[in-house]
Amino acid sequence: MDKHLRRIIADQAGVISRKQALAAGVTRRQIDGLVAAGEWSRVYPGVFRLDTAGPCATQALRAAALWADDGVLTGVGAAWWWRAVADPPLRWEFLITGTARRTQQSRVLLQRRWVDPVDVTVFRDVRVVSRPLAVLRASVALERARRGHGVRLIDRTKQVDLVTSLELEGAYLRNRGTWGTKLMGELLVRTGDRAHSDLERLGVSILEEAGITGFTVNLRFTLGN
Repeated sequence: MDKHLRRIIADQAGVISRKQALAAGVTRRQIDGLVAAGEWSRVYPGVFRLDTAGPCATQALRAAALWADDGVLTGVGAAWWWRAVADPPLRWEFLITGTARRTQQSRVLLQRRWVDPVDVTVFRDVRVVSRPLAVLRASVALERARRGHGVRLIDRTKQVDLVTSLELEGAYLRNRGTWGTKLMGELLVRTGDRAHSDLERLGVSILEEAGITGFTVNLRFTLGN
């Protein structure tokens, strides 16, 4: 392989698509030869992994993204790519708009769903929903799996300034009426007072019901010497 081809594979964590290889000057016969020799292995139809490249989550995502082609990464996978959650998902989810039929893969889910173009971007060379929408969609999936986990994700990302309440609200309004937005709205209501947990929210509501106002939730300050 020449340097250009090796660079493509290296930049994509050890994977390459047939389309990319052909564009780089590799013939179909050469691709078949590399596979037959065990130098490349098929990950998905038209997507290959360099045999010497160790598997990792980044490689798994890039292979799935190459197979999804024009798909847009969403869900927990998108939140992981934005570094909003620590662990990658068991299955990568992509939003697609084309009508061409493709055989579903066990670790990739293709969904024909609309997303506002404002919330489609490219981050680290992968087409992905915007960070606010990624957080919202991931929070819906986590909340459905276990109550409270979606709320925690929204709280945590706001705490570390990955997203703001305004950004979350904007993403929600732009995509309202699409999958999961009913629960998104409920989660935004539950996290709207900027408290860091449901227990803190209970404390806020008790203070407000008692007529105690003027306080600031999670005020940051530095103690002097």
